[in-house]
Amino acid sequence: MLSIARLTRQLKTTHLSSRLGGSAVPAITAAASNVNLQSQQSCNFATGNRKVLEAKNVKRLKIQAKKKKNVNKPSSKTTEDAAKEIDASSNQPFLQHQEWVKFQQSITVDGFQTGQTVTTSALKKSRGGKQSRKRREKELERLQQSSQSASAVADLKYPAIRYSEEETEELLKLAFAAIPERAGKRGTRNLRRQSRRWFLVRKIRAKYKRHIIAAHERRMEKRHWKREKVKHMKHEVAPKALVKDVQYQQAVLTRWAETMFGAAEVADEIKQLEESSENTIGAKD
Repeated sequence: MLSIARLTRQLKTTHLSSRLGGSAVPAITAAASNVNLQSQQSCNFATGNRKVLEAKNVKRLKIQAKKKKNVNKPSSKTTEDAAKEIDASSNQPFLQHQEWVKFQQSITVDGFQTGQTVTTSALKKSRGGKQSRKRREKELERLQQSSQSASAVADLKYPAIRYSEEETEELLKLAFAAIPERAGKRGTRNLRRQSRRWFLVRKIRAKYKRHIIAAHERRMEKRHWKREKVKHMKHEVAPKALVKDVQYQQAVLTRWAETMFGAAEVADEIKQLEESSENTIGAKD
């Protein structure tokens, strides 16, 4: 279909051409012919769309009529029978898988988990639930019973192979004899090099340990010398120095007292002090 904007544009061009002069008539005729062609094309497009829609509606009506016929047709089987058939066909595993499971069950070993598939799996994908769980448990019990009976029959058919001590020794000798000899370098140079290397490592570490022990002994000797010097100073030198210091202080005090109070009075007081000190010492003894 022709748009409104395009029509107005064409009319404007014709109006301008009419104002300009003699070229107005052919311009108007050209615009009119363009409008007619576009209208015809739009009509043809609309009729084509209508035909396509009618064909689609006819097909849809036919499909609906077929569905109604199938629904209204009476069925010979009941819904319960059909459901049972569907369950049986879906729960029954396919034949190839069943044969493979039988083979795996025949080669199983009691007491070992080898990851073999010893249970048949159905093709149906169940959504779970109480009934499906009970059905699965019954199926597993039945399969376990069948596998046990099959293993018992296999044990009766094929007894376990047991070797005597002599036979086992011979088999071990054969196995050890079949081990190939070592091919390639012996590695003796590398072993010699490694032994020399670790000998030097032990030697260096022993020397370092001796140096550490010697440093510790020197440190202890210096500490002992300091301790003995302190003890000598504290018990032998310091008391004598203290006595000398006390005597010097007494001499200074007596000289000061003599200059201030007189020598006779100071001498009497010193005698009294000495007597009183002697008395106190005797009382303590």
